[in-house]
Amino acid sequence: MPINKQVNKKGVKKKRISEAVKRNKEIPFLLTGAIVIIFLFIYISVNAYRQHQGVKSEEQQIAQQKASGSAITQGKENLMPETVKARLQLESINNTDVLKVIPEGSEKKDSAITYTYKWIKNDEPVGGNTDSISGFKKGDKIEVKITPFDGKKYGQPRTLSTEIMKTTPKIIENKEIIFDGNVLSHKVKAIDPDNGTLSYSLIEAPKDMTIDKTNGMINWQVKPDEFGVFNIRVKISNDQGGETVYQLNINLNKAEGEPKKDATILPQ
Repeated sequence: MPINKQVNKKGVKKKRISEAVKRNKEIPFLLTGAIVIIFLFIYISVNAYRQHQGVKSEEQQIAQQKASGSAITQGKENLMPETVKARLQLESINNTDVLKVIPEGSEKKDSAITYTYKWIKNDEPVGGNTDSISGFKKGDKIEVKITPFDGKKYGQPRTLSTEIMKTTPKIIENKEIIFDGNVLSHKVKAIDPDNGTLSYSLIEAPKDMTIDKTNGMINWQVKPDEFGVFNIRVKISNDQGGETVYQLNINLNKAEGEPKKDATILPQ
């Protein structure tokens, strides 16, 4: 083979090898670029997806809040009637001790709450469906179950209990009055069911009237120009804290031509 041909063949071969090496060097750059492009595509796609989900999540939260608000509103409308608080109060009505329930309920729109009552004294049912009872004495144990009612549904019952630690003094009627035209005297009579010590005081009375705090004797130095009906209120207390207020009306009357005034206790 001629030498020139051999040289040409070797040159072509070297050129091919050089081009191949050059191509092999370019491949990593191409792969790297492709990978970068793929990662960018994935990043953009994921970010867009997250933003979409974020908007959707906010919408869902708003919808849930609205639904929750609606549920709360409906829940309020459907709330059972409730006795928020209640207490027992000892009173003296018409010279009789009365234990009364003072309840407070959760009022609902367009519906007032009423109550049913079940009383127990010393483990025995007593009284009726009323907010008060009487006929008890010191040492009695009283219990009452209160159930609220809104006209449609009954709520959870609430129970109050107490032991009677005190009773109130009882008035003994006394119409006797002594009046000589100048000084008027009248004795307020009362007893204590628990045999306690009683004390007397004036709540409302004419200026010159006094009362003995230990025996209830009223004395009044009547002025010449005092006529008419005078309202007097006396508080009788025992040493256990029980109290009764006694009211009497005294009429001072002087008939025309009579030398002195006349005094009477008017009926209540």
